[in-house]
Amino acid sequence: MVDLVAPHILSNIADAVKCTPYFCSGCPHNTSTKVPEGSVAQASIGCHFMASWMERDMTGLIQMGGEDVD
Repeated sequence: MVDLVAPHILSNIADAVKCTPYFCSGCPHNTSTKVPEGSVAQASIGCHFMASWMERDMTGLIQMGGEDVD
């Protein structure tokens, strides 16, 4: 019979580094999610939602296909 032993908790310095996700190079959402000054837009599901973490005047969450409707 084998005794089960809990593994040691690993520590990784990389866990302390937090990186905000951003659009892939060449992604059309990188420019299509920029709204005119004084306007606001809503983010949709998927990578389009990442615009709400950026300074892009995005608010809330809207259904798929309803991006930039206000």
